[in-house]
Amino acid sequence: MLMEFEELIMMAESGDDAAQIDVGIMYFTGEDVPQDFSEAARWYRKAAEQGNSSAQFCLGYMYEGGYGVKFNISEALKWYRKAADQGNNDAQFYLGILFDTGQGVQQNYFEAAKWYRKAAEQGNCDAQEFLSTIDVSGLCIPQDYYESAALSQSHY
Repeated sequence: MLMEFEELIMMAESGDDAAQIDVGIMYFTGEDVPQDFSEAARWYRKAAEQGNSSAQFCLGYMYEGGYGVKFNISEALKWYRKAADQGNNDAQFYLGILFDTGQGVQQNYFEAAKWYRKAAEQGNCDAQEFLSTIDVSGLCIPQDYYESAALSQSHY
């Protein structure tokens, strides 16, 4: 495993964004290396700055949770938005949550529903469930019980 990690580090250091994410995940989870959130964030940042949407989502998650970086919801939003704009459904779902709860942004159910819908349309089960709840409650979008039923059933 050490040799594989050393090869992965060499690839990551040469700028391979997929390898950078893999190294970040290893440090985040403590898989084959000591768990180190700061190192995870450092490797996610390298890939995120190259435009990798998965790394952008991961870096946003690090900022939202204060893992290896100082908690900063504005930075989390920035990275989630970059990833979401590239179609990353996890980032779209997390943006939906932030707008739904008003964490770091003004609470906006319409905006939350927009991001939940984008993620749900890509098969994100959590987003489908959240969107079906919003549809049924009629909080921000006209109630559509047929769509709500379809969304709530699609994640099972």
